[in-house]
Amino acid sequence: MGDWSKGGLLGSLRKRVAREVKEHQKTNAALLSARAPMSMRVLQSFFGERGLFGFLIPYFMIVISLLIVELGITRGFRPVIPQWNMGGAGEFPSIIPPLTHVLQIEPLLREVTSYFLGAQVVMIGLLFPIAVALVTMIVQREDASSTISDVQVYYSETLAYRIGASGLALSIVLAVQLLWPAQFAAYRFGLATSTEVSKIFLTGIHLLWMVINFASLWHFLSTSLSFVRPADRALLRRRFAANIAIPRALFDRYSRALYAAAGSSLLPESDVTEDSSPSIFFGSSFGEWGVVEVAKPGAAQKILVDVWMTPLGWVLRRWWKRCEKQLPQLDQYTRHIGPALVFVPEIGRSLPEDAVICRRNNGVPLSRLEQLAVRASFRFSKRRP
Repeated sequence: MGDWSKGGLLGSLRKRVAREVKEHQKTNAALLSARAPMSMRVLQSFFGERGLFGFLIPYFMIVISLLIVELGITRGFRPVIPQWNMGGAGEFPSIIPPLTHVLQIEPLLREVTSYFLGAQVVMIGLLFPIAVALVTMIVQREDASSTISDVQVYYSETLAYRIGASGLALSIVLAVQLLWPAQFAAYRFGLATSTEVSKIFLTGIHLLWMVINFASLWHFLSTSLSFVRPADRALLRRRFAANIAIPRALFDRYSRALYAAAGSSLLPESDVTEDSSPSIFFGSSFGEWGVVEVAKPGAAQKILVDVWMTPLGWVLRRWWKRCEKQLPQLDQYTRHIGPALVFVPEIGRSLPEDAVICRRNNGVPLSRLEQLAVRASFRFSKRRP
């Protein structure tokens, strides 16, 4: 259990568990037999776990990057190739001047964007009524024993939430880009003398994004219709169990087991002897036992989602070396009990209001640097609704 290299540079508990669960999925015959089809896996890799802002923020970064590139081209190449100037004195030429002059690219792009927006509105108009209608049918069944699980299966297998978020995000993008505000501002303030290339490039992104959305809409419609049939619904339940429910349960249980046993893996065996060894507890609470060493008030009532074991192991090794120097000075009873560190937070549980992360009983105090490292090693997140 001591190989934290699987958790990356920081020895992330979450990354290590996710990696080992994924390796188990690839070798378990029962899970492989219920694997999702390739088309669904491709869509899942595109959508990920993103919500609305998970699509808007990367798009915004692409827009800014394109403007920066265009600014660099404008500033870097205008003195070198002045003979390409086709738009008047002092104007930097477009990369494709013949196309922009012949086709009047600005009105064309605005018209294409308006068509894309109309198509996205139609898509959203199809998606949400079907999703709401089928969920209503599931909830109103007389056999309510599996209602909650069936709703989870439906949303997971149809990708309804993620497809809806992608469709809304693209609709917002297209509505805003009818005016091309970023490109207009760059041109107006003299940051770029030609923004047509970025508009063409972004229109290509819009087209690709819309094609993916319509492909995902087909997946949503076909899966929704399959969900109505009992035989297909049983297959979808089995697929959900193999790809979502079982890996999630494995992740939770293995995370807790690995976290609880981490104390023995963070200290090398050469540093621990039978006569002197520290007691290190993870996910344990002994009430007011010991002195509070580390607290994180900003994490109160938040969920512990990850622990960085590499910096935490560094802290424990430094602390234990200092404790060893102090042991000969202690009385026999205290030396027999030994120094102890208790890390209170539990994986997947909210941190109590006192926000205590670490308590110490006997041994030397942690230094300020070690306290900062411990505080940074425990990663908390707000509870998802």
